[in-house]
Amino acid sequence: MNGQQGPQGGALIRVTGTLATTGPAQSTERISFGGEVITWDQLPAQTRRLARRRAALIAEVVELDGHALAKDGRALESATAWRAHEDAVVVVTVVRPVAPAAAGGTRPVGPWEHRTVRVLEASGPVRRRRGVVDVADELAPGTRTGRAGTPARHAQAAEAWSYLPHVVRAAAERLVPEPLLWMAQLVQEQTADGFPVRQDVRSLRLSAERAVVVVATRSLASIPSAGVNVHVAQMARVPWVVEQVGFDLGEASAGRTLLDRV
Repeated sequence: MNGQQGPQGGALIRVTGTLATTGPAQSTERISFGGEVITWDQLPAQTRRLARRRAALIAEVVELDGHALAKDGRALESATAWRAHEDAVVVVTVVRPVAPAAAGGTRPVGPWEHRTVRVLEASGPVRRRRGVVDVADELAPGTRTGRAGTPARHAQAAEAWSYLPHVVRAAAERLVPEPLLWMAQLVQEQTADGFPVRQDVRSLRLSAERAVVVVATRSLASIPSAGVNVHVAQMARVPWVVEQVGFDLGEASAGRTLLDRV
């Protein structure tokens, strides 16, 4: 039973020597997909206007950060979002009011509100690599939550990152070994009855000098007469179609200062 795979290709980047990341890839068979996926279209009009660029869009992600109290005592939920274009990376923050939910936790009770926008401009053209990367032979028998010593602010990114093939992680970490900002998100599209259709990982690693974006996708065609569990297991073994995009940031970019405050 074969999942739907992209065009054939080799490893994303040839890697030699000591690898920057450790451990095999985690299997998506062991996780439950749920929760809210927020898109750029849901952000405030002011945020989207300030973040607009003419250059081609590479990828974008909105990630929930946590909760805080506003000066007026309101309970707020915050989110950080990034957009990578071919000439810059834009990072924004937004908040929305929340209230206790009947089933526990919180629920939003108002729209997103704009907070900040930061633009980090590229100093030259982007560099792209694309390939189909196998993962089935390295799937970990157990679960893990990323490398030891990962800062708490990067915990969500490290978890999503761990489902990518070892060679993909190592290549990106070599380009930006110690990111000031690292965000990554794993999302699954599925049918109403839980059959997985597509998985995406989108990641941004930013240092004061360089940005690297990794976009990995894979899809699975319906397997006749097979149940959900079979589809879930097969999806975890489908190769990833990976695109890595990197570029240097300008020496005099205001983004160098702004990154220090992320």
